[in-house]
Amino acid sequence: MNSRSINTLGNQPATLIIRLLAPLVIDQDASALDPEVHCLCYDAKGVLISENRQCLSRCAASAPDAELYLLLALEDVFVSSISVKSKKSSQLLKAAPFMLEEALATGIEDQHFALAKSNANDAHPVIVLSNKKMQDCLELLQSHQLQTSLITVDIFLLPYVYDEYSVLIDYNGRALVRTGPAEGFCCLVSELNALLDDLLDNLPLPPEIIHCVYLDTAMGNESEGLFSDSERLSSRMQPLSSDELFSQLPPLANSAPNLLQGDYLESRNQSAKPNKWRYPVCLLLLWALLVSISSQYDYQQLYKANEQAESDIQQLLREYIDKPVTNLSAEQQLQEHLEGIQVAANIKAGFIELLLRITPDLIGYNPDRSRAVNIKQIIYQDGQLQIFISTAESEMIEALRVQLMSNADQVEIDQFDISDGIASARIRLYE
Repeated sequence: MNSRSINTLGNQPATLIIRLLAPLVIDQDASALDPEVHCLCYDAKGVLISENRQCLSRCAASAPDAELYLLLALEDVFVSSISVKSKKSSQLLKAAPFMLEEALATGIEDQHFALAKSNANDAHPVIVLSNKKMQDCLELLQSHQLQTSLITVDIFLLPYVYDEYSVLIDYNGRALVRTGPAEGFCCLVSELNALLDDLLDNLPLPPEIIHCVYLDTAMGNESEGLFSDSERLSSRMQPLSSDELFSQLPPLANSAPNLLQGDYLESRNQSAKPNKWRYPVCLLLLWALLVSISSQYDYQQLYKANEQAESDIQQLLREYIDKPVTNLSAEQQLQEHLEGIQVAANIKAGFIELLLRITPDLIGYNPDRSRAVNIKQIIYQDGQLQIFISTAESEMIEALRVQLMSNADQVEIDQFDISDGIASARIRLYE
């Protein structure tokens, strides 16, 4: 396995670029995969610390606190660009699928689109990945406890300069070529010479320089004569070492489309392996908070209703007892009043008990004062409580009778009359 460390003394990794060396495997359990990757580690100043090839499972341990960028293989995505003057990302995301529909091999319904910032010509690089592969990618990261802030395609790792191409010969004999801001291709090394030659034939202005980098030194030595058959290619070739190519952190965050947008935007802020108890615990705490608030509200409402009932009882006593209202309870005040007018003990006891039972119904069954029943007179005689009432709405008399049925053995209405829009009646309650 090829591995290098560069100027590691005193430098802590700040950014880790993980590049998949092969396309995502379809129809397999992503959590069971541990693919080989190309890792590039940079310090806080964007200087390359180390470069190596290792398994994905080892990446978390190599730079646990670094910001992570994941680069997918070009074979997995469709890369293009659209020219739109609008600067609103929401409008661009809506327009991109319809502008690229004819160029895609499959329908746009199952595809995920990601755009980058526009260049001077209002051209926005676009990458398209199937939703199935996007889900597989996220599951792969979660299975290895990796949290990434950027997912894009490996072609943007190569630099682009006008009138120049970049070619990267990978460890496994794969060639990656960038030919424009959002253009490029990948192929086997054995096919590279012919494809580049055909490409130059169809260009009005061929590139002046083609940068070529071999990640595996041994493969570079074996491929010295790769472009020797074409004088046009060999004259443009400018070999670079991987240290030269990757010495500075590429501007991926500003120039490459990030697949973590649109429907997958929330994945940026989610942990790599979410706690399965987090949402149930949050819901439980929310439920407890709501119950507490509801109980407090109910307590306040009952407290206010009790205060209002006490106030209404005191008001009744002011109206029907010819004595000032004191701090004595309603029952004690009635007791004293009846003793003062020398009411018989058995009548007094029944009257107080029955009156106290029905008082909340007389006062509080309808809090709308504009519709309240007006109590004209209350008479207690022969174990019978007679209440003379009047109201602007006649149906309220029957409603009051039904309400009082819960506190008396028998409730009757008689002497019912309507005059000048006011209904009056006598309600008789029997113990």
